[in-house]
Amino acid sequence: MTVLVLSILVVLGYAFSYSAGVYGSTARNARDALRRECAAESALNMAMAMLRANGGTGRFDSLDQPWAAADLSFQIGTENVLVNILDENRKLNVNRAACPPADPTKSPDLRDALERLVEIAGGSRSDFDEICAWIDPATPGPHDDLAPKSPLPMIAGLRRIPELKPSLFTQSALKPQLDSLLSTHPARINLNTASREVLDALWGDPTISQQVIAQREQQPFQSDAAVAAFVQGLDPASSGPAILAQALSAQSDYFTVTVTPADGPNEALEALVRRTDATTQVVFVKRVSKEVEP
Repeated sequence: MTVLVLSILVVLGYAFSYSAGVYGSTARNARDALRRECAAESALNMAMAMLRANGGTGRFDSLDQPWAAADLSFQIGTENVLVNILDENRKLNVNRAACPPADPTKSPDLRDALERLVEIAGGSRSDFDEICAWIDPATPGPHDDLAPKSPLPMIAGLRRIPELKPSLFTQSALKPQLDSLLSTHPARINLNTASREVLDALWGDPTISQQVIAQREQQPFQSDAAVAAFVQGLDPASSGPAILAQALSAQSDYFTVTVTPADGPNEALEALVRRTDATTQVVFVKRVSKEVEP
């Protein structure tokens, strides 16, 4: 009887000890998750403060400013947080580029630029046609019964378009992925931050892209007027540059902020931020998984 009672007590003691350990681990994990969550939100607010400090009427955005640093990080309490701020205005707005302008004399037709970007990402004319038919109400397509025929709310919506080559959304040493070159929100492209691929797509001439890059490395464009003057100077006898300049700017208003813990789970906080002259606000925020290095 004594041995039986002792055996039962040992089992109960082990069960209580195990339960206490599980509850303790759960509490620690919840505490650490809450701490990481608070640190991520704080880092996002600090990034937004940086953008707000650099914005405003008469200001410009360029890749040599503090917000664009590749090694941006914040120490928040005991958490070290890595922050990446990507200018969405460095990309081409697919919603605008997929549709012909209402008035070609006042707004540029960017469909040629979109087609070039599709080709740069490894696509073809048929992929370009699919994108236009999916977005533009006036462009017929084979999937009109499925197509929203309206602007994409998020660039991830590109992946829902039927018949697009899956390889368009993969990156390699030879080509970028298509959704890294396109956006859905900015009205204008920032000539100070635009990627080489977007510059090549705008003009279809690498020599002009090199002129833009050389100019902004020497001195960033500091106003929309400076951008318009530079573009007009590329072809003074034509009205085309003046129309194209309507789609260009020296300042950005949309940014993607990615906050990643330096040590912790393979996840990140990603937010689309809109900056105006008066405010900086989050348009949407989501959790994403980090890619693990092989």
